[in-house]
Amino acid sequence: MGTRRGAQRQAESDAFEAANPFLKRVETRLEVELVENEEWGNGSASDLWDWCEEEFMPVPKVTQDGQELEFFSNVYSGPLPGMSTANYIETPIGELEAEDSYGYAEISMSEYGFGVISEGMYAEPTFYLEEGPMEVDMDDFALNDDEYLEFDIFARRSKMSVEEEGEPTEQGGVSFEVEYMVLGGSGQIGLALFDDNYEEEMYFLESEGPDGVEVMSGFLSTGDSGSFMANAMPGTLFDEAIVYVDGSIQVAITGINVVTNFEGGFFDVN
Repeated sequence: MGTRRGAQRQAESDAFEAANPFLKRVETRLEVELVENEEWGNGSASDLWDWCEEEFMPVPKVTQDGQELEFFSNVYSGPLPGMSTANYIETPIGELEAEDSYGYAEISMSEYGFGVISEGMYAEPTFYLEEGPMEVDMDDFALNDDEYLEFDIFARRSKMSVEEEGEPTEQGGVSFEVEYMVLGGSGQIGLALFDDNYEEEMYFLESEGPDGVEVMSGFLSTGDSGSFMANAMPGTLFDEAIVYVDGSIQVAITGINVVTNFEGGFFDVN
């Protein structure tokens, strides 16, 4: 089933490229890497610092077309072993944030990848043997129902670049892909893409329309892994991507790949 779905995604991607032959494509990737505690915080990647004593800790990594990039994030040691948290990760093309039904959440990072953790809703580890190993709720390491990751693209709608043909083009997103690992439960992953004129209440569309695109993965269960992609409709770009789940599924996002028609930068984005 995964092979057939992969072939279908490739066919959709090929069809999109055929419909947009002159569209510039730049791929920016976000993932989690484990680094030695001593190596982290020496550069400009973190503007706040509150670290624990773990030898190896999870931190964001951002690359563009294979080249590692500078990014900005306020990374903290997390409430559970092997976890760090951040309320944003800013890249040259956009910013990743987390939200939930309570209105506020943080991005969690671990050896599993990105997840979402709610403020004040941290899981309390329990011991299932008197002196045995710790049993930790995987919710905080994963994306769960009523939680989502949001990527906002720094699209400059007021400044137009000119192609060789002399036609103006807007800056924005072309496609959005997540790589995932199911840590528990069962259900589906959803991706929703929006342009800048969407209504606030239209986070989750019932059908495709002029304001956005929504697609759902196949049915997934514990141990499943793979990738899942959504493309902007031909002739359009998107400004915002939402990653969410449906069902009892607990999903760690092991990688995020965003294709845009611009490279971005921290000092020339208005």
